Amino acid sequence: MKKTLIATFLYFCFNSIMLISQGFDWQYSPRLPSKYPYFFLGLNAEKTFFMHKSNFLLFEEAITCCKFNGQNSSGFSFGFSGEYWHLANNSIFALISFSSIPANFSSFNSFPINPDTVLKTEFTLNSKINTINLIAGYKYRILTSYFFISAFFDVGFNLSNDYKIYEKVIEPNNFYFNTNPPSQIRELSQGKINDFNFIILSPGINLGYDLDLGNNYYSSISINVSHSLNKVLKKDDWRITQLSLRIIVFRGIFYQ
Repeated sequence: MKKTLIATFLYFCFNSIMLISQGFDWQYSPRLPSKYPYFFLGLNAEKTFFMHKSNFLLFEEAITCCKFNGQNSSGFSFGFSGEYWHLANNSIFALISFSSIPANFSSFNSFPINPDTVLKTEFTLNSKINTINLIAGYKYRILTSYFFISAFFDVGFNLSNDYKIYEKVIEPNNFYFNTNPPSQIRELSQGKINDFNFIILSPGINLGYDLDLGNNYYSSISINVSHSLNKVLKKDDWRITQLSLRIIVFRGIFYQ
């Protein structure tokens, strides 16, 4: 008897949520049949923390002078989203986002300038990569709750990249570069790194919650983690791990 009651309860719970495409009980009018959208369009915004793992070379006039190690950075992205619920507890989704990836790198170097003095300097590289990202994934609601887990694949296209390289004197304090006017910081106008890849591929997962905003609207809030499969640079090692907070506001478009 107890097993029968449990099975009946689970049956009605499962079937009640299956009647609603996205899991929200939106009743537009008590006198009219309710219609629920399967397809949603939305706007997304994202705050991202970038963890750069790198070990690449700097060239100045064809001379290799040091290797750079990456530092963490942060940035924003925004774009458009689409989501299709083919069942009540799972969907497929896609995003197109415009993102800017800042990055700062540093390296220390030393060499003798005379028999009694060693010049110690710090090289810094300030970089910014602008990308357009196409993201597609599969989303699954956990049990009958509004918490979800999803897996996605991110294809980032490098629209533009820019970087500047500087050298700063650490020791001795009285050393100045031969600039005009003399300075303890100089920009390496001939400094270069290897070419950037055009495409960056990054699989990822996220955990989030869908928040009901009223008939036909809801917000999806998630924590996302992804890691680049290929290198940012064509030859040297530079990979990016991303941890982000993503917020999407959806509006239903099509109805059953």
